[in-house]
Amino acid sequence: MSHKALVGLTTVLLAFGASAQAGPPWLRLSGELGAGYDDNLNNARGSNTRRNSALERASIAAEKSWPLSSLQSLKLQASAAAEVVNQYSPLNSAHYQVLGSYRLRAGRGFYAPTLTASAALARRDSRSALRDSSEQAYGLAATLALSTRINGRIGLDYSHQRARASAFSGDSGSVSLLLDYALTPQWLATAGWQFRRGTFASTIGPGALPPAGATNVVADDAYGAGGLAFRQHGKANIFSAGLNLGLTPQWALEVQGRFAEVASDQQLHYQRWQSVASLLWRY
Repeated sequence: MSHKALVGLTTVLLAFGASAQAGPPWLRLSGELGAGYDDNLNNARGSNTRRNSALERASIAAEKSWPLSSLQSLKLQASAAAEVVNQYSPLNSAHYQVLGSYRLRAGRGFYAPTLTASAALARRDSRSALRDSSEQAYGLAATLALSTRINGRIGLDYSHQRARASAFSGDSGSVSLLLDYALTPQWLATAGWQFRRGTFASTIGPGALPPAGATNVVADDAYGAGGLAFRQHGKANIFSAGLNLGLTPQWALEVQGRFAEVASDQQLHYQRWQSVASLLWRY
């Protein structure tokens, strides 16, 4: 995925946004145009070995819902996304996903929770062919109103990823909590926490040796000659915060930040900051 391809997808997104109101009423369209920064693309331990870069992303999704009753529904969503990593073009990628979900509202009262079960199949194609992968993901979630302004969500998720290079394959399970707080009719603040257990990939530079416990070591082509990618088992605490400004019922601006604290089973610690500002639309 190149800058030219990202510009092409951006043009398609804007065209969809401009014409979406004329589309079929049974189909909902949404999209994102964003720019951000990642301070540790390679999940390195030392600050002097981290690889960082600005990035741009674009995505589009189409979904169709089927009501089963006044309290139940099914949804099918298809989406495509592209990401360009400015300093390391081998990390440029395209991502495609099909997701199905079942929703049940457990009652008619204001505070009745909504339960969701979902399953997804996805494919990622990267300029670094080592990272080409397929993924299966499954989730259970409960969303409920805590007040007229605050909504909460708790989720359980599991994913299995199979990449061309086994260093980038793996499994993970997670539990997450998310709070939405409507500051005003236009402003929405979000805060979240996720605990994840499973595998993760790291890349070290020329001359360095993989740590004890590392497996599936492979030469990495993303950061220049001599790099080695490997897989580790561990756990992560991921914290997120965001602010969303509704411009119209269809368009919004959003800023998000995320911090991850990762520890391998050998008690090696990794930290990563990510941030993104996005223009969102939905019809």
